[in-house]
Amino acid sequence: MTIKDLHEDAFDEATLVKLSLFQKYLKDWLPTFIMPKQITEINIFDSFAGPGYDIAKKPGSPMLILKTINEFLPHLRKNPTKINIYLNEYNLEKFEKLAENVGIFLKKYPELENYINVNTSNLDFEKHFSSIEVILKKKIPNLVFLDQNGVKWVSDNRFKELISIKITDFLFFVSSGHIARFHKEPTFLKHLGINANDIEKAPHEFIHRVILNHYKKLIPDGNETILFPFSLKKGLNVHGLIFGASSLRACDKFLHRAWKENPINGEANFDIDKDIEKQEEELFPEHKAKSKKELFQENVRKEIINRNIKNNLELYEFTLKAGHLPEHSREVLKNLKGEGKIKFSGTIAVSFQAWQKGKIRSWEIVLY
Repeated sequence: MTIKDLHEDAFDEATLVKLSLFQKYLKDWLPTFIMPKQITEINIFDSFAGPGYDIAKKPGSPMLILKTINEFLPHLRKNPTKINIYLNEYNLEKFEKLAENVGIFLKKYPELENYINVNTSNLDFEKHFSSIEVILKKKIPNLVFLDQNGVKWVSDNRFKELISIKITDFLFFVSSGHIARFHKEPTFLKHLGINANDIEKAPHEFIHRVILNHYKKLIPDGNETILFPFSLKKGLNVHGLIFGASSLRACDKFLHRAWKENPINGEANFDIDKDIEKQEEELFPEHKAKSKKELFQENVRKEIINRNIKNNLELYEFTLKAGHLPEHSREVLKNLKGEGKIKFSGTIAVSFQAWQKGKIRSWEIVLY
């Protein structure tokens, strides 16, 4: 199974989108934990770190981690937080370059070393994960980035371990194209138990959704982990990221970043469901196919009218778990009120702030 080394060339557009999403989420994740005074230590793990830069000197994930933390120095001065960074790279040549690049960066920004502890390692992933497993389970906030080159390292068993760890958000890459090509090989099947028929029946642009659904089925009852996909088109192949967290606040932050990256669907760097086509004017508008957002809002309307969703806090949870933004649901409430189908006074907050504070508001269904 041949896997291309992504560091041999300059990062392509899909890789840059992947890195951008990671960095933007990191920018949202950091203040969540470095602002509160009761949190004194956090961990960031980059298990397939690479050398730090591509051949065009564009920063990879380890340098983006350092650059982003450096932007938060004013906050760290006010509220010192110990940030442990674990960078692993198996390839010796890349590892040596990584260590050199980290050293150069810290020499340029020496104050950063007052707040961070950088641990570099040159291990294969299994040994690396074994070395950090105890650290992950210390009940310290963790952000885990697994930018594997292929598919095998986030196996079914490894995924189950990952979602069992508390206060942990993770983002991992899956080469959906490799799954499409090699899903029948025994070496592949021992890592991921995805149904071969599901892979074969899916159009190539939807294979990442099949993978996501496979991982969702591995989440046991009582585990609150929520997963979201972001598909990345790279030439003829479609690969993807999977984000996971058990905190609604984390899910809210990631979804806002994903929908900002692509306001059409919030789950790909291309028009995965051909929603732009659906929005083009039809000869018979009533037969026009509905976009992802329109289908969601139609479903929300039914759930509210049928009294399956009774208040703003239930609506907020329903919205996030469906991979949508609170504003998508707020539009539905506004329209239902305008149509005279529900009644409520003032405005109803559908937001994390309202959910966190337990500010519950309900509405009255108007019967005819």
